[in-house]
Amino acid sequence: MQGLLLSIIIVPANKNDSTIYIPKLKNFNIKRHVGRPANRHSKVTADAMYDTAKIRKYNRRRG
Repeated sequence: MQGLLLSIIIVPANKNDSTIYIPKLKNFNIKRHVGRPANRHSKVTADAMYDTAKIRKYNRRRG
């Protein structure tokens, strides 16, 4: 395995992945300096099933 595991949630196989997107992201935090971030991430790369209005709104709010 390459990379670093950031979050894991175990759910039933028939659970839609887009419904657990937000809980997965809430499971980890990236440490940042205090105050306003120097820049915001401009892109999130994911499968098309994650392209829902709720997820886009969450990503915009989270930065």
